Amino acid sequence: MSPRHLLILVAFEGFASLAFEVIALRRIVPYVGSSITVTAPTIAIFLAALALGYFAASRVKVDYERTVLRNFIVAALVGGCLLSERAAALVFGLIPSPVVALPVYLLAAMAPPAYFLAQTVPVLSNILGKARVGEAGGLALAWSTFGSVFGALGLSLVVMQWLGVSAAVLITSLGLLVAASWAAIRMQQRRMLAFIAACAVPIIGMNTLPRLGVAETAYADYAVQSVPPPEGGRWPARAFMVNNQYASLLDASEPPKRWPYLDYIATQIQDVHALRGRQVLVLGAGGFGLSIGDDTNAYTYVDIDPKIREIAERHFLGTPEQPGAIQGRFIADDARRYVLSTDDRYDAIVVDAFSSHFNVPPQLVTVEFWASLRPRLNADGVVFINLIADATLRDAYARNAIASVEAGLGRCAVHVVHPREALSNLVLTCRPGDAPPPPERPYTDDRNAVDWERRLHGG
Repeated sequence: MSPRHLLILVAFEGFASLAFEVIALRRIVPYVGSSITVTAPTIAIFLAALALGYFAASRVKVDYERTVLRNFIVAALVGGCLLSERAAALVFGLIPSPVVALPVYLLAAMAPPAYFLAQTVPVLSNILGKARVGEAGGLALAWSTFGSVFGALGLSLVVMQWLGVSAAVLITSLGLLVAASWAAIRMQQRRMLAFIAACAVPIIGMNTLPRLGVAETAYADYAVQSVPPPEGGRWPARAFMVNNQYASLLDASEPPKRWPYLDYIATQIQDVHALRGRQVLVLGAGGFGLSIGDDTNAYTYVDIDPKIREIAERHFLGTPEQPGAIQGRFIADDARRYVLSTDDRYDAIVVDAFSSHFNVPPQLVTVEFWASLRPRLNADGVVFINLIADATLRDAYARNAIASVEAGLGRCAVHVVHPREALSNLVLTCRPGDAPPPPERPYTDDRNAVDWERRLHGG
């Protein structure tokens, strides 16, 4: 092949390698979330696979084009099958510990494509026909990097947003097979075309099987499941699942019952704090269940996934044939970015955002985030926060999460929804006011002002 044709293959390699990494990062979100403790090991495994691939390429001395052709086919087959929704569900279902399942899955699904594709640039640099090794290597790296840029942006901002993750897997893996077919024709290896076509069959099959849920987007996997109704509820009941976690529940009662923590927050808003005709902000849409039955307040839901409203209305609040409608308005935005950018003020803010299982997005648990809610509150505004943590409040996460909230919003009441369970919804109720509270001074035997301070408040 000519140098121009070789550089086209290099660009395909760059596109596919970054695309597989992006897809892997998204595919593991429903099982382990997207925190830095997840993304950092993922990137490390990807880079380690690249390094091993570069080393292996340094040992290749003959059949350069055939080596790249073989590697493209292997990378497409492994990535196209194992980065599918079904393969991920199988691995994380068979291995109960996410700490173990994560590296196993990444080493099986992401590392091999990265390893084989990494060999492309050093191998083809041997036959680019340049007088200097540095010139050939630099040119190949440039084309590979351009392909990587297009793969990272094109997959995440276009394909995943509009077509979903499975479509991204198909486009990447089948694109590699198309590149391999083109290379085989250029190399006069037409007998390889039938084998390449056969490799496309399992890839297409794995990524066009019926979905495990009702939809997948760039941000989440969605499903609707039949579940037992809450205590006092009526059959049938259904739960809206977001990234394998229960996000909302409705039963056949009138009005329908919800998860106990949502009913608690709704009661606090409507009865305890007696909000009527007020503005309520909900960060983390879930299934848009909080506003059901409340015709007096105006709800604004904010969620990072622009498609969650359509999915909830078609599959949870209604049916594909007769979609329901959310009660309130919806804004597609990152919760923290919205809080920092809006000038609107609210009488109540509900923070109920999870990325998977019990994981709250890391940027939504910091003191800075909680403090940023203050300017968004009207006078005497109240903040409700749903966390899932140790019911006894003894573990490090429960204690530090609550301490972070109170450092930003002042003292909060903590309601343990399920006190007899190991993990429970913890609903924090905070009324920060206009100014931070005075510093705390614990009572001691030497300095005990309890009687005086209690009388100041009518005690």
